[in-house]
Amino acid sequence: MTPKQTTAENMAATAPDTSTNTDTTANQHNDTNTEVSAEVILKMQERIAWLEANLGDTTNLIEELFTKIDKMERQIRYLASISEAPSAVRPLSEETPPPHY
Repeated sequence: MTPKQTTAENMAATAPDTSTNTDTTANQHNDTNTEVSAEVILKMQERIAWLEANLGDTTNLIEELFTKIDKMERQIRYLASISEAPSAVRPLSEETPPPHY
């Protein structure tokens, strides 16, 4: 036999008799699982709350950025309309000289 098999057999032979305490052990095990589950649920709730707060902040930031983009697009359209106006820029031949000439 290998050392692992011998160790497993020894452990089985020296293990306490749990046949009478099966119900108590099962209840303790279930209580531990319930505690762990409650702890896991609490951590998940904290993470969800954090994610919701970040989502709100991100949404506000995106709305601000869209507002700024809209404002800039209006300004660009205005500047483009000014530069395209026929009176905005005339050829030099059509320009009148300044009054001091």
